[in-house]
Amino acid sequence: MLRRVSIPDDQSPVTCTILPPHTWNTLMRIIVTIILFAAFHAPALLAAPDPAEIRCGANFSDTQDIERCLAEALAQAEQKLAQAHEQLLKSLRQAQPRFQGLQDKALSVVNKALSKAQQAWSEFKDSQCSYLRDLHGTLGEDTLEHTACALKMVRERTEDLLEEARFWSEKFPVQEPPQP
Repeated sequence: MLRRVSIPDDQSPVTCTILPPHTWNTLMRIIVTIILFAAFHAPALLAAPDPAEIRCGANFSDTQDIERCLAEALAQAEQKLAQAHEQLLKSLRQAQPRFQGLQDKALSVVNKALSKAQQAWSEFKDSQCSYLRDLHGTLGEDTLEHTACALKMVRERTEDLLEEARFWSEKFPVQEPPQP
């Protein structure tokens, strides 16, 4: 039930509509729900496509050709991921002498932890991309979605590993031996 209230003003009366408390609460819940949905889902909805997706989509119109192009981009991205993994290990080996008293043991522990993290990430990537493949399977673009997902995730993981390698290289730069 709405109530109208007139509030006198110097020049003319102002009419306001006042909502009952239960309607106000419902309206606020709807607004909060919309804001929360936008906050959590906007990044995914606004995510820019990978440059390879744009290139492959622009150069080919056949789904099989696009899939082949994306698969080639994924293979190149996986090579860069392996290089980033090696670069991180190299940065950690260079930092190793700074870990006094733990040198060989510390690097061994870090190698195992990194391998375990990489395995867990790989399983997550496969699971996430399989989900998208199944979700888009009804559209007939299941392999495109799976490959595009894997490509995006591999590139993100590569950046994460390179950032970690930069951190260790900057924190523990290689020091040149003193000149006699």
